[in-house]
This record gives sequence, C-alpha cells and structure tokens, in this order.
Amino acid sequence: MSAAPPQRPVLEVEHLSVDIETPGGSLHAVSDVSFAVKAGETLSLVGESGCGKTITALSMLRLAPKAAATRAARLSFEGQDLQALDAGAMAALRGDRVAMIFQDPMTALNPVYTIGDQLTEAYLAHRAAPRREARERAIYLLGRVGIPDPKLRLGQFPHELSGGLRQRMMIAMALMCGPALIVADEPTTALDVTVQAQILALLKDLQAEFGMALVLITHDLGVVAHVADRVAVMYAGRVVESAAVADIFHDPQHPYTRGLLACVPSVADRGRRLGTIAGMVPSLIGEQSGCSFRNRCPLALPACAEGEAIVLAETAPAHEVRCIRAPAATRAMATGERSAATAAAPALGQPLLACEGLTKLFQTGGLFSRKAPFTAVAGIDLAIRKGEVLAVVGESGSGKTTLGRMLLGLLPPTTGTIRLDGRPLAEMRAPEIARRIQPVFQDPYSSLNPRKSVAQIIGFPLSVQGIGTAAERRERVEDIAAKVGLSRRHLQSYPSQMSGGQRQRVAIARALAVEPEIIVLDEPTSALDVSIQAQILNLLQELRERLGLTYVFISHDLGVVEHLADRVAVMHRGKVVELGPAAAILEHPQDPYTRMLLDSVLAPEPGELPAVAARDPVPAQ
Repeated sequence: MSAAPPQRPVLEVEHLSVDIETPGGSLHAVSDVSFAVKAGETLSLVGESGCGKTITALSMLRLAPKAAATRAARLSFEGQDLQALDAGAMAALRGDRVAMIFQDPMTALNPVYTIGDQLTEAYLAHRAAPRREARERAIYLLGRVGIPDPKLRLGQFPHELSGGLRQRMMIAMALMCGPALIVADEPTTALDVTVQAQILALLKDLQAEFGMALVLITHDLGVVAHVADRVAVMYAGRVVESAAVADIFHDPQHPYTRGLLACVPSVADRGRRLGTIAGMVPSLIGEQSGCSFRNRCPLALPACAEGEAIVLAETAPAHEVRCIRAPAATRAMATGERSAATAAAPALGQPLLACEGLTKLFQTGGLFSRKAPFTAVAGIDLAIRKGEVLAVVGESGSGKTTLGRMLLGLLPPTTGTIRLDGRPLAEMRAPEIARRIQPVFQDPYSSLNPRKSVAQIIGFPLSVQGIGTAAERRERVEDIAAKVGLSRRHLQSYPSQMSGGQRQRVAIARALAVEPEIIVLDEPTSALDVSIQAQILNLLQELRERLGLTYVFISHDLGVVEHLADRVAVMHRGKVVELGPAAAILEHPQDPYTRMLLDSVLAPEPGELPAVAARDPVPAQ
C-alpha cells in the first residue's frame, strides 16, 4: 500500500520582500521572508514593534499600502497564485476563504451599524444567500463563540459590548464564510488574563473543529507558548529564527530570540533586574548590510558586518554557531539573559496614603430616564506604606481605574475618606495634591500633548507649580530626562517621533518633575513590547530605590505584578476580595476569584491552555 502524499500547505510564502518609498529613501519593511502553514496548524510571528510582522501579513493578503512594492518568488493560497489574481478576485477571496482578526475590534467595527448587519454583510456578499440564512448563521456563530443571548445581540451596536465580547464578535465575523485561513493580529493584547485565555481557547477549539490554518501575530510569549505549533521570530524585517514552539523556548539559537525570552518577568525573578535588549530596532531605510542585530549584540564579530545572521531550523551559519557556543557569562551579558543581581528591598515606612470606607457610585441612564446607580467601588479600606509597591489587580470593570482616579484626587468619592499623611484629601487644594501624587497612564501617546516638545511636556508641571526660574526649570528637565534614560537630543523631539517605550519614559519623567512621593501607574506597560516592558520595569525599580518613591501599580498582567509588587490588592466588582504580601497572594491565594485569575495566566512555557477558559463563561452585559 503506497504512502499518502504529503499534505500541501494552505499558505506558502517564499522570499517575500516589501519596499516602501519614503522621502528619506526606500524603506525595506520586509526582506526575504519565507514560511508555510498547513491546515489545522498555528504559526506565530513574534518580534518587537517595527520588525515587520503586520506588514508581512498585510502583504501576503495584498492589503499593504499603495506605496508598498511587494515581490515574492511564491505567494500561494490553496494552490492559487495570489500575485496573479486581479483586485476583484482578491476581494472575493478575502472575507470568504481568508479572514483577518484585528487587534482593536472597536476601531475595526463600524459604530453606526448593528452587529447583525456587520456579521451578515460578508456572507451575503460571498454566498448570495437569503438574508434569513445569513441571520441564522450569525446567531449560530455568536452562540458558538460564547456570546450569551445571540438573537438579542444582533440588534446591538459595538459600543454596547465589552472588549471581550467585541473580540468574540470579530471571531464570529471571521468565521461567517468558513475560511481556510485566519490571520489574527494581536487579538488578545488589551484583554484581561481571563478573557485572553477564553479567546485563545475558543480559537483553538474552532481551529480543530473547522481545520483552519492560523497565523498569529503577537509579542506575548505566554500566548505563543500555549497556542503556536511553530514560531517565526522576526527582526528588522527578516525571519531570524524559525522552529517548533518547544525548540524556540527550550533551545533558542539566535541571540535576539534569547534576549526576548530573558525579558519576560516571572515569579523566579522577583526582586531581580529583568533582562533587556539594549538599543532599538534599526532604521530600515536605505541599503542594509551585515547582521541587522549586530549593533545590539556585544557578541558581534567582524564577520557580522558582512552577512545577515539567519538561523533556520535546518541551517546554522558558522558565525551563528560561535554565538551559540560562547561562554555562558559572555552570552548572558550579550543577549540580555537575567542578571543574578537582586535589587535591595527598600525599608517600608508608615502608612502614607490611606482610604477608609471608600465608595463610588455612578448614575446611569439617559436624559429622560434614570437607572439604579452603578457601584464602581464599594467600601474599600487600604493603607499604602511609604516606599512600597501596592499592586491593584483584577479584570476590566472591577473598579481599579476608578480607585486610582480617586487616590489622585481626580474623582471625588461618594462616601468614605482618603488621607494623605493623615490629612483628608478633600481638604487639600489640587496643586498641593499634584505636588505629592502624580499619575502615569496606560497609553502615553494619548496622554502627551502632540504639539509640545518633550522638554515642554516634562517642564509643564514645574511651570504650573511655579517652581524655579526658567533656567532652573531647564536644568531640572535635563536632569529628570537623564534619570529616565532620555538624552538631550530627545528633549527637542515630539511624541510622534518617539517609540512607545520612549514615550512612556517621557510620561514617567513628567510625573517625576515635581518630585512627588507617590506615583499611580495605570497599566503602564500593557501596550508595550516585551523588551520595552522589561526596560520600563527595571527603570521603575531603579527610580524607586534611588528616590524613595511609593507606587500604586494598577495592572491585569500578573507576571508584571509578581516581579514588581510588595503587596497585592485583588479587586472584583468594586471590592477588595484579597489583600496581602505579593508572595502569599500569588503563591497561596485564598479567594476563588484570585485563584481563577492566577489559573488564567499564560506562563512562557509550552503547555495546554488553562481549563479556566472553558469553565468561566462571559457574563451578559
């Protein structure tokens, strides 16, 4: 009996390159990228922002910007040459046999059309089916992806759903025509750990049920470890390493891959400095020569300037073998592996900021109707000690941000008191509160004035408070910028000219300008690459030790919390359900909700998705 012929990949990409003309020259966004994905297989593209992951996906679907020049030796889907198809044929393919799930469903969905209209649109266009059939399939898929009351949801609008439900709706929309390939671009980045686990488990279940190929773009290595079959690590527009997921995590070959893995915080690293990758992804404008990673890798040899160091599963150039076999101490220094140096824990003082019986109610309803008040925070008692990091964790809607805004004096409590050094916050003037408590928000781009330079942004609080002369303020701005790792040349830049990590450093510098005692950090690293996240976390630790700062750290990333926090307050439905030392809470949780949160965490180690994903249904909104 003859053997069955090998299964042909659903998607084949060979030697894909994408160039974009800019005023400064040709930008080589993607260079010589090759991979293939079979039915039922998940390939994950990982790497820092600017490494070419998204433009690779858009180019293979012929969705790249008009200014992009795309060429490939082979670009094939189900045996069809995608480069030979005209625009109409490609449009017929997309949304039918190929579908894409975007990172932010709120911006990908049309706010003025109902969910039912948006779900049925592609089905009616590609199937020429009666509207009733499209509606029935929409109801079936909404139920299949775990959305309660699917018939009711058809008449709702995107803003009426939570983030998790909107992402489930995007998945249902992608499945409407039964695609053979789904491209998911950061589908869980902004989601809570529980919702993330649910979405990923759902994708894997549906993939097994329908036999779809999945290309998953992400910088979350915990997601990669639990979902991917194979991984392609991208850097500076190239695939620098490609292998099975177990090989990537247990035996990474390329220094860049090892550096990424070293940046991931874990409980074993509590109190230690995280590994980081020095520098930034290089500019891809103009002719490129040599290994693109050499300027960030102290192991670089003279030969690195002559050829690109690419390690695939089958090959390992001699130059790269020397990197792999370098002495462990040298390799650790070069690739950002974790340092054994442990940060000295600062001595904790007396309670500095305390709240008693803190409650916040919001009145809901429209202009002519009133509903029962919504309780965002319910009777919280907390005492934050001088010099400590108190992490406030919980899912979206648990009341974390509302609590943070009240601690900043930006939102008055309905009942209860907040005391700063024993004085009621309500009796203090706003400038006095701002001198002692400062915020750092989740998205630095939206919290920084795009029309102001970095120097003006950092110096603005000093001007408002009337601190020093103009010359003294300039000197302090330069000093603070240096403390957070910004050079003098950065001071004349604008937010749009900076990377995400640099913008977050500007936000931290602005908060430090008036020398506050307390900083409230609301999800300060959730939108950052793992390498930039490690730099920011290390910076926060250093500033805390050097300046004696106290942090209220609001987050849903328990890996970050494990690394940074002294104590943890777990919030659920406006209440603190568990409070105590970080080690006790995270290693021996007492409350069922805390255990569920911890069960949902995806550690950067290959394994099965947590069972919590299946047993924790999404509640009705």
